[in-house]
Amino acid sequence: MNDIDKNIDKSQLNANEVKFIEGYKKLLTEYEKKTGKAHFIKLDVNIKNHPWVNTLLYVLFFLPIPLFLVKMFSGLIAQKASDELKTEIPKEFIKEMINSTKGTIIDVESNDANVSVRVV
Repeated sequence: MNDIDKNIDKSQLNANEVKFIEGYKKLLTEYEKKTGKAHFIKLDVNIKNHPWVNTLLYVLFFLPIPLFLVKMFSGLIAQKASDELKTEIPKEFIKEMINSTKGTIIDVESNDANVSVRVV
């Protein structure tokens, strides 16, 4: 992954002249320059009609979770993703993707629960 040319033209990306990993690496470095690296994940989980479970989840996820804990399991994440997508995804790729997600907010709302994930 270290031998990837970081001087890929955007026209090459648009014309599909470079591999997926190389293109992603180029876009990733440009995005990291703007946002920086992520360090923590903040989870908010609210299950409707279950106040005791909500209290337990609030206590568990009161403090943000350090991303190094997520990175420790990046090999397992890469393996599961590779199995689902039927293509090989390197462990380093998952780590870099996790680092580049600073500022991401994911809100999931359903009839049963609300989940909010913020990467800071």
